[in-house]
Amino acid sequence: MVTVSHEGQGEPLEGLDHDWHFMSRADTFEVLGSHSNGLSTTEAERRQLKHGLNKLKEPTPVHPFWKLLAQFRDPMVYLLLAAAIMAFAVKPEDIGTPIFICIALSLNGVFSYLQERKAEEAMESLKKLLVSHCIVLRDGIENRVSTEELVPGDVVWLEEGLNVPADVRLVEVHQLTINEASLTGESDVTRKQVERVASDSLIPDQLNMAFMGTVVASGRGRGIIVRIGMNTQLGDIAAESAMSKPRKLPWRSNWSLLGNSWESSR
Repeated sequence: MVTVSHEGQGEPLEGLDHDWHFMSRADTFEVLGSHSNGLSTTEAERRQLKHGLNKLKEPTPVHPFWKLLAQFRDPMVYLLLAAAIMAFAVKPEDIGTPIFICIALSLNGVFSYLQERKAEEAMESLKKLLVSHCIVLRDGIENRVSTEELVPGDVVWLEEGLNVPADVRLVEVHQLTINEASLTGESDVTRKQVERVASDSLIPDQLNMAFMGTVVASGRGRGIIVRIGMNTQLGDIAAESAMSKPRKLPWRSNWSLLGNSWESSR
């Protein structure tokens, strides 16, 4: 059994918003209050209570009917419905205008609903990039644990064919290459290193980092987890997808065009 020194574990780690790629390996361990042989089991459990599970946030399921109905909760929709009612009340024989308004509102709601569905499907595809288990060092011993149990400061092994379970600062590499197409869109694999890089480096240039959801193409590596769950780069993408609101028809600019088209067709 490997004897582990837990000196300093659990002390720093106040904020996790750092340029980890710019830090040396020693500074990374110090800031995270970790050790080259990993955290103790007790410390890992304490951090999990503080930082939560390593997973992407799942929105509360909503029935499709209510999602579709929500597309009509808009002041402009209420205004146009009122206009349709008034048009029918003033000139009942001219039923075409109210019908045209209702059709236009219905199409806008359906299109908005479909766009929202696409955003949800994008979120689901991101979740498929995650792995269920990985090898982590706890108490100096390699353990196979669920990726949801990983915490900042954990030391994990990355091997060929596996997805990276969280954002990791690499501390040891053996011919390690990673496919980062899920983040950068580039199909070429990236050869990783352990030396720090410039603080203003973009994601493709952060050669000493491995990001959640990317795939180990070849080789092997060891690293310390610096970000988990929604705080990872993949989490940022998932958050942007979840927050993206469906585009609605620009009524103010297009309503006159729709009206003119209707009048010209009569």
